[in-house]
This record gives sequence, C-alpha cells and structure tokens, in this order.
Amino acid sequence: IGGSAPLSGPVAAYASVPKGAEAYFDWINETNGGVTSADGKTRAITFTYLDDQYSPPKTLENVRLLVEQEEVWAIMNPVGTPSNTAIRDYMNQVEVPQVLLGSGAATWGRDIDQYPWTIGYQADYETEGKAYATYALQQNPDAKIGILRANDDFGKDYVTGIREGLGDKVDQIVAEVTYETTDATIDSQVSQVKDAGADVFMLIATPQFAIQGIKRVADLGWEPVKILTAVSASVAAV
Repeated sequence: IGGSAPLSGPVAAYASVPKGAEAYFDWINETNGGVTSADGKTRAITFTYLDDQYSPPKTLENVRLLVEQEEVWAIMNPVGTPSNTAIRDYMNQVEVPQVLLGSGAATWGRDIDQYPWTIGYQADYETEGKAYATYALQQNPDAKIGILRANDDFGKDYVTGIREGLGDKVDQIVAEVTYETTDATIDSQVSQVKDAGADVFMLIATPQFAIQGIKRVADLGWEPVKILTAVSASVAAV
C-alpha cells in the first residue's frame, strides 16, 4: 500500500496521519502475521509513504513513483484536498484505488460516477459547515458570524455548507477573510474578523494556522463563540 502526506512544510502536523496508520499496520503484522483473505492466505502489510510537503505537483510525482515503480496495490489516505484533486485523474486512468482520502471535500461523493476509483472517508466539509451554522444560530439567533478560511477548495467547501446552513440568515456573516498556506501568520486576518464586529468566530484552518488563530484571539482579549473545524480539533496535534 502506498501513501503521500505532508511530512514537512506548512501542514507537517498531518505527518501523524500516515505514522498512525503505519503503527497500526505494524501491530497487525506482529500480532497476526498480516491480513487473511477469504481464500485463507495471510499477507503482511507493507505501507510505503512519501513526503509531498502539501504540494500537489509533488503528490502526483510521489504517486506515479509508487504506482509505476513500487507497484502498490492502492494509494491509501493521501492527505489534503488539493493533493487528492491533483492525483484523481491519474488514479482513475490507471485504475488503482485511491481510498480513505484524508480530505472531506464534497466532490469525492458527488463525483463518484465519474471517478469510481476515488473513495472518500470522512464526513464532507459542506455537511460539517451546515452543522456549525446550525450550532451558531442555536447559541444566538442574531449571531454576527466571522469566517477566516484557507483560500482553497478546503476552505470554500466549508463556506458553502455554512451559507446553506444559515439559509435566510446568511446576511449575518459580517466577515469572510482568507489566508494562503504560504502566509507567515494570520494575525492580521484574525484582527479583521474581530474588527468587523463578529461574536462568532469560525476558523477554517489547518493545524499550524489554527494554532496561530487560537493564540491571536487570546492575545486580543476577544471572546467570541469559537468554532474550529474537525481537521484541527485534535488536542494532540494542535
């Protein structure tokens, strides 16, 4: 089995994803000798994963190497929406499974007929966004919502869900500010959301930027309702 993940770079916190899978596979191999198929054959699991630094071109390079040289059976849990998008056409052309994606983009489920070899895993970001909108309005029907999101498909999917969840109260979004994964900090963006008068802060960010956002809110003495997305909710990682 092959994999590609950001072991270094701006979202290196996600290195825990393949390392966790590797630890589990090692345990399966040590305790059971591997996995046993319906025909009674037991096979050890070999999991080879490479660093793509959250760069889609590098993800494609890694995947081509794993498929064409290492001859992996599947690419499992590649991390990131941009990275998975970059390899989807290739995976479906060569008909190698791209499974348990480390991304909740809505396209994985929506476009399954076009890309049958690409199988999602986690709840999609649009559904998650709807849940956050519902929660915010339950806490305060007159909430003033400020959004700080990554400027990519990951961030856009969440906002699509948030807007749908707000329905006729979508005009209660008082700020929608973006950041780039190449930005050094998001301090100024957090300040923009605060200055817009938001009393609900939705931080749609990967771990490094989630940490910065949490710290900046505290430094400003700002006390909004804080909503952090699932991808950065792990206490151990963030």
